[in-house]
Amino acid sequence: EQNCGHCDVCENPPEIEDGSTLAKMCLSAIIRCNEMATLNQIVDVLRGSQRQEIVQRGWHQIKTYGVGSAIPASHWSFYITQMINQGFIKIDLSDYSKLKTTPLSKKVLYEKMEVPLRKFELRKKKTQVQVKSNVDLSNLDQTLLHNLKEWRNGLARQRNVPPYVILSNKSLEEIAATSPKNEQELLGINGIGQAKLENYGQAILDLIGTE
Repeated sequence: EQNCGHCDVCENPPEIEDGSTLAKMCLSAIIRCNEMATLNQIVDVLRGSQRQEIVQRGWHQIKTYGVGSAIPASHWSFYITQMINQGFIKIDLSDYSKLKTTPLSKKVLYEKMEVPLRKFELRKKKTQVQVKSNVDLSNLDQTLLHNLKEWRNGLARQRNVPPYVILSNKSLEEIAATSPKNEQELLGINGIGQAKLENYGQAILDLIGTE
């Protein structure tokens, strides 16, 4: 909630824009594909891909096919992931990670609900400054660290995102070294803010509790 003065978000606050048009494109594609497409497949449909599986399923004939061809695939993945995190779209893990609509989807499509999205931007690489952690990693619990990485990697595969998007190795190492006992202690871990606490806090505490 307060500026830490160290992380990318605080040093370079993200630019938020109205992504309602992008959301409508994406939701339309999901619906016209009968909610049978994964994230990567929806990106292919929006970009007008001629990949065999897209053509075989007849998705090249839907109205939304190719409507987002001017937007790079990496940008689409970035935006759709945000829509998932905000609840405008859901990943159905019981149906091979296919994208499905949610109650918020109808509000976007028919009630002009605004969808705030962080603008995609390539950040220039800068000289990294070594920041010393105040956490002693000498007593790191290797078993807990392994379990944390397995949980994180599994969740990343389900969401089709890199593992570090869930939590960084540094965060997992600090958790394995300190074994936080509650949500307040989790907030003291580097890389865990309120949003990640709400999304992953209980799962992490459950893993710690099984050790």
